[in-house]
Amino acid sequence: MRKYFLLGAVALMISGTANATTDYAEVTAKATIEVANTMICDYLDYGNIVVKAHNPKSYVYNDGTFTEGVLSVPETEGFTISCVTTQQAMGNIENISFPSSVTLKGTTSDTPLTLTGLSAYDEGQMETWMFYFSDFTLEIPAGVKADTYTGSFTVSYTY
Repeated sequence: MRKYFLLGAVALMISGTANATTDYAEVTAKATIEVANTMICDYLDYGNIVVKAHNPKSYVYNDGTFTEGVLSVPETEGFTISCVTTQQAMGNIENISFPSSVTLKGTTSDTPLTLTGLSAYDEGQMETWMFYFSDFTLEIPAGVKADTYTGSFTVSYTY
């Protein structure tokens, strides 16, 4: 009886694999490559901003003015960031992408500064297209610590 049981089990296993089906699929891979030309943008340097000890939340505007809590900013006519494309392009300011705010982190401080209100404008066409960022504000938190704060953001222009 045992012998027949083992033979029956083996027969079932063999017939199970003989009736097996195999599924298959073809996979398509696709990649679209875009080549980005280079733009050159100014470096924004506020210099040494002096604030009161235990300052309230304060602001430095791109025109060089500032609010209570800030004692001085470097002598300036204002802050502007200019960018220029390295290729001749028909400028369309609506095709520029950039963040609405940028965080500047300190080397030792845990409280960041924030650059907000970035807006772009241009002044007509040239051989290469130039545009500018203005109307931005540097937000300095209350009780800020002395430190060097840095941050960066990516600007892209699609045409």
